[in-house]
Amino acid sequence: MGTWFRPSGYLVQCVSCVSTFVVNTSNQKRQNFILLGSHVLATMTANYSMAYTEAASTQAMKLAEPVFMCIAELFVFHRMPSLQAMIGIPLIIFGSLKFAMLNSTYSLATPGIFLAFISNIVLAIRNIMLKTLHGPESSTSSLKFRPSYAKHVWYCLLLGILVASLALTKEENLTLSTTFTIFLLFSSGIFHVVYSYISVNVALKVMDIVSHSVVNIFKRLFVVIMLYLSGKQQASTGNFFGLGVAVLGLFLFADSKQTTPSKKITIKNILVVLLCTSCVISIPMSTRYISRAGIKISYLRQETDSHSIFNVQERPIDARFADFLKWNLTQHPFETNTLSQNLTNAHDIIKENQRVLLNLLDSIIGTAPNVMLMDIPDHDNKGDSAITVGEVMIIKKLKKQIVYHCETLKCYQQKNINRSIIISQRYPIEDIVILLHGGGNLLGYKLHDKLRHNLLDVFPKHKFILLSQSIWLHDDYVSHLNFCIHAYSNKTNLNILIRDKQSLAIAREHFRGVKLYLAPDMAFGIGPVPRMLPPYFDIIWLRRTDNETSKYPLPVLPKGVTVHVSDWYDEWALNSGATDLERAFIKAHDGFSFLQRGRVVITDRLHGHILSVLMDTPHVLIDNPPFYKLSSFDNTWTASLHNKVMASGGTDAVEQALAFLARFNQTLPQIVPSTLRD
Repeated sequence: MGTWFRPSGYLVQCVSCVSTFVVNTSNQKRQNFILLGSHVLATMTANYSMAYTEAASTQAMKLAEPVFMCIAELFVFHRMPSLQAMIGIPLIIFGSLKFAMLNSTYSLATPGIFLAFISNIVLAIRNIMLKTLHGPESSTSSLKFRPSYAKHVWYCLLLGILVASLALTKEENLTLSTTFTIFLLFSSGIFHVVYSYISVNVALKVMDIVSHSVVNIFKRLFVVIMLYLSGKQQASTGNFFGLGVAVLGLFLFADSKQTTPSKKITIKNILVVLLCTSCVISIPMSTRYISRAGIKISYLRQETDSHSIFNVQERPIDARFADFLKWNLTQHPFETNTLSQNLTNAHDIIKENQRVLLNLLDSIIGTAPNVMLMDIPDHDNKGDSAITVGEVMIIKKLKKQIVYHCETLKCYQQKNINRSIIISQRYPIEDIVILLHGGGNLLGYKLHDKLRHNLLDVFPKHKFILLSQSIWLHDDYVSHLNFCIHAYSNKTNLNILIRDKQSLAIAREHFRGVKLYLAPDMAFGIGPVPRMLPPYFDIIWLRRTDNETSKYPLPVLPKGVTVHVSDWYDEWALNSGATDLERAFIKAHDGFSFLQRGRVVITDRLHGHILSVLMDTPHVLIDNPPFYKLSSFDNTWTASLHNKVMASGGTDAVEQALAFLARFNQTLPQIVPSTLRD
């Protein structure tokens, strides 16, 4: 939430308390200063403790609070703890420290623990002073509300800032995450006031300070358990052991308290509820831990295969990228490939590229539950169909509903435009986002640019996202460039994802006043794809025949190696489907089948490369100058992939493919027997 959040939260909590309460005593000025000062100091040390260690560790350290209260009672009220209490106290300290030390991963864990202990000491001083105001057994309220208008002004100010942030978010001048952070900030102040009132004026009225601190443990354990159940922290065996020891110590400590007939609710009763609740809540916590352990064991039991993405153990990410993995990538829109370009394994590249897509789109789409997917293809380019499938899979992972989809030519038809308008009117504008199909047709194909321009005019107030695109500057692009500058520039409701650095530079030069993001190809949304059939050839050569080819010469093919050369656009049309989306899924499947006929792939098509990555198939790339579509994408996202190489031409490509056949001969599946090939 940013480095500003914690001091701001501390300030809001303290000002909220000071503006709301005054100490109920005859010597108000002096007592106000001391009591509110100690309360402010306790709040500050507790908050800043979490700046140096994890929240769960700070809360566990606060389990030791009864110890400090017991010592304070001994010195002030001369109450000697029983033998059970003296046994329980060390157990509480040991369990708390065991939990905190094992769970802290920051280098400054010790200052965090120290601050948590300081908070306990200050709270002990505060509570002793509160009880001594009217005697240790007093039930008089120690705090009362200020009669002044200070609290009204303060809470109106908080409300005004929150309303203003919501208005700025609606106008897209402020991100939703920032507004949510502001909401959490102000909520912390309100909850702190409520907690302080209940703690001081309710709990301390009916029990001594030691009992009060023991009951307060329920809050600590609840916070710790909720952090684990939410996945914010991971529980280890040491965590369970530490918390178990602390709870045992609390049981002994609480059992030492004498029950008085006048009190209907005793500390022993409360502890029984605490222990039962903790045990019940710990069941899913334990299940979560065991489940994680089971996953790790299953990885270790798999056969070791350094080549396959389906038999790979999770590898720790280099510490250099730890901060990068925490980024909201919309705030670093041109650095999203920081990790991917350094990864060497297909499994890691797929996982990272999916993470980047989900990170970006989750932030850009926001809370809108519905999307429209426009301009999807219905032709035999298997790569475009794979993009569509990846888009659908990413949308599913984001838990968004596709309420309408439209194929490119059908999107031009007025009846379908009218239908999309009617469907959009069923939802508030902020509840639906229009997604435009990705690919390699930005600025290079007039049909798609004009369609996108039309849709932007039809839905001027809706948020648009043009999914991952590359820019193709062909010979005739100059006359079309001005149209595209007009169509895409200065559109505050348009977000454009660009899939390579070369295209991003062109977009930044020409498309001003629009949000641009570097993002991987949407086909990565498909995820890893297993081989479905044995190879028929040693080398399958996907050689494009359309106007994007560089027309490189085909070399003399080597003897003794089976090679098949063709293009999947017009030579691999198999099945069809009933709808545009179904046909996209079938054609994407056909693309994978096309490539799986070879042990190794040679290709000058970008999605020959991407689908080979998804299958973890060794492959050789041939670039398409002067467009350099493949090398630009490769340098951006897959530069370090170990089973891919860029060839200088056809002859070099064959040599590199033969080298791959020799290098991966033991792990690649064998081709079908020659007797079955004729």
